[in-house]
Amino acid sequence: MTSPTASPENVAPTSGLSDYLDAVRRRWYFLVIGPVVALLVAVGITQLQNPVYVGRAEMLAQPGSGSLFSPSADGSKVQSAQELATQLQLMRSALVRAQVAERLGIGVGQVPPLAASQIGQTLVVAVQVESSDPELAAVAANAYVEVFIDSRRTAAIDDLAAAGAELQTQITALQVQIDEIDVQIAAAPAAEGRDQAAQRAGARNGLEAQQALYRERIDKLQVDSAVQEGGGQMVTPAFTPGNPVSPTPVRNAGIALVAGLMVGLALALLVDHLDDSLRNDDDLRLLAPEVPLLATVPSVKVDGRGPITIDHPGSPAAEAFRGLRTSVQFLGIDRPLKVIEVTSTGAGEGKTTTASNLAVVLARAGQRVCLVDCDLRRPRQHVVFGVPLEPGFTSVVMGSATLQESLRAVPGEDRLYLLPAGPPPPNPSELLSSSRVKPVFDALSADGACDVIIVDAPPVLPITDAVVLAGRVDALLVVVAASQSRRHHVKKALQTLGLVSAPVVGFVLNKAKTSSRIGKGYQGYGYNGYGGYDAEPTRADR
Repeated sequence: MTSPTASPENVAPTSGLSDYLDAVRRRWYFLVIGPVVALLVAVGITQLQNPVYVGRAEMLAQPGSGSLFSPSADGSKVQSAQELATQLQLMRSALVRAQVAERLGIGVGQVPPLAASQIGQTLVVAVQVESSDPELAAVAANAYVEVFIDSRRTAAIDDLAAAGAELQTQITALQVQIDEIDVQIAAAPAAEGRDQAAQRAGARNGLEAQQALYRERIDKLQVDSAVQEGGGQMVTPAFTPGNPVSPTPVRNAGIALVAGLMVGLALALLVDHLDDSLRNDDDLRLLAPEVPLLATVPSVKVDGRGPITIDHPGSPAAEAFRGLRTSVQFLGIDRPLKVIEVTSTGAGEGKTTTASNLAVVLARAGQRVCLVDCDLRRPRQHVVFGVPLEPGFTSVVMGSATLQESLRAVPGEDRLYLLPAGPPPPNPSELLSSSRVKPVFDALSADGACDVIIVDAPPVLPITDAVVLAGRVDALLVVVAASQSRRHHVKKALQTLGLVSAPVVGFVLNKAKTSSRIGKGYQGYGYNGYGGYDAEPTRADR
C-alpha cells in the first residue's frame, strides 16, 4: 500500500450545535478569563471615576401677567409649547448661570451645568444638576429654580411698571387737553350759544372718562405688580442625594461579566476555528480518509523510562498498543511486512514511544522482533531499554563493528532485540541513503533471525532521513499527536512521502484524550517536543 498523492482537502467538516458546544468545552478557559478580566477592568475604571451626584428639583411653569407662559389670544397650544421650550433654553443661559454663581457665592466655572426637561405633556419642568459634591448638586438645583422664578418675577414687574408709566403719560396728556377746554370755557363770551357750550362740556367729560379708565388700569397694574409670582413655582425642592448615580459598581460589574462572557465565548469559537491542530480521530479521518487509523493511544503519564507495555501492561495505553499490533498483523495477511518504519510528521509526537511499545507487544505475541534505532540525530531507544549507545547501527554500516557485536537482547524480553543508533555520523541522511543500509536489514531478517524489524525513524518534515528510509521498508506508520500535530503538517508529510511512493499503511493517533477517567497516574504519556534536534533529549521526550 502506497501513500496517497491526492490532496485530502476535498473533505470538509460540517458545523453544528454539537461542534460549537465541543469548541466551548475545549476552550472553556476563555469563558473564565473573559469575565474575570472584564470584571477587573470594570473595578479599576470604577475606582478611578469620581462619584457623581444628582440634585433634582421640579418647577411648575405658571402663566401670569407678563409671563411668556401666558397662552396667546387665540389659545394656541403650539404657541404655549414654543414658549415653554424658549423658557427652558433661557434657564440654561449664561446669564442665569452667572446669577446662580452670585447667589451661591462661587465662581461661574464652579457652577455645575443644568439639565432641564419637560415632564411629559405637562408644564412641570425637571431641573437636574450633576456634581461630585452632593450638597452642591442639591443647592445648585434649587438655586437655578429660584433664580429663574425671581428673574421672571422681576421681568414681569418691570413690564407692569413700564405699562403703568405709559398709562400715566397718557393721563397727563389728557389732563392738558382738559385744562385747555377749561380755559376755553372760562374765556367764552356770555352770548355764546348753547350748542358750543354743550360741545365743549361733552369733550371735557369724554377726556375725564378716558382719564378715569387709565387710572383704573394703573390701579390694576399696581395690584398685579404687588401679587406677581413670576413665571414659575417650586413644586419639589432638591434634597442632598445620599448615593451617587455614577459610578454604579454593581451595575458595572454585571455589565462587565456579561460582556466578558460574550467576548470569551467569541474568542473561544474564534480560536477553535483558527486552531489547525488535529484534536481527535474524526479530524484525522476527515483530513486523510484514504489512510486508515490503526490505533488511538490515550494520553497517559507514567514513572520510569521503560515502555509502558513493560512497566504498566494493564494500562489503557498498553491495551491500545496491543490493538495496534493486531492491526499490523492484519495488514500482513496478504504479504509479509518484514520491515516496518515508524515515523511522525513533526517533533514530539510520540514515534519513539510507538516504535518501542509496538516492538514489545509483537515480541510478546511470539515473534522475534528487532528494533533498529535509525534516529541518528537524536537516538532514544538505548535510553528507553537501558543499553549502551555504542556499538550500534552506524557501527555496522561503517564496518567498525559486526552485527553480532552491536545487536543486544533486551533484558526480560526473550524475543526482543535492539540495535541502537551507534556513534552519531556527521551526515545522517547520506549514511542512510548509502548502499550499505539494505544489507544490514537483510542480515537481520536472514535465516529467520528476526520475524519483524521495527525501524525508529526521525520525523518527516524537519529532515529527509525518514523519506530516505521509506524506500527500504515494507510498511510505514505515521504517528500524529492529538491537539499537537497540525493539519497542514500532516498534509505536507503525506505529500512528501507520496513523492517517493512510501508504503504508508496507516496512522497512529497518540496522546488522545479519552472521555472516561484513566487510572491514577496515567496522564500525558509520550514525549513532548523535538526541540533542538541535535540536542540531548530530556526524559519526557520518549
